[in-house]
Amino acid sequence: MLLLPPLRQLKKDPLQSGNMALTAALLFVPLAMIVAMTSEFVALSSEKALMQSAADAAALSGAQNLILVGASARQSTSDVERFAMAQVGEFANRATVSFKASQGRDGTFTVEGLALRPSFFGDLVPPGGFRIEVKSIAESMQ
Repeated sequence: MLLLPPLRQLKKDPLQSGNMALTAALLFVPLAMIVAMTSEFVALSSEKALMQSAADAAALSGAQNLILVGASARQSTSDVERFAMAQVGEFANRATVSFKASQGRDGTFTVEGLALRPSFFGDLVPPGGFRIEVKSIAESMQ
């Protein structure tokens, strides 16, 4: 009982009683925006890795297809583009995703991907949403 401070010391000055609430309220908005931006950039990094992985797998598939089947360029490119779209899976529902495949004369197979994804902030930051571009080149071992 002796360790408890007297009750009159616990009373606060009426002018200072709302300072902590006001400070917390003013700090909440910037902290919430920092958390939202951090989660947005983590998701963007993950989506770029997914797109790059899909482009890599599709380019390797196209190069392998040239060796094994000797497929025509038109058939190979359309097959590779469908393969890349299948690799991104559910992400294609949240963003506008496209892949373009091309076969080089030197036995290379190039896959370029583009995704346009809206931002959490309603396309305001950055204007128009995020643009994810990837490119992968695979060489056939003929």
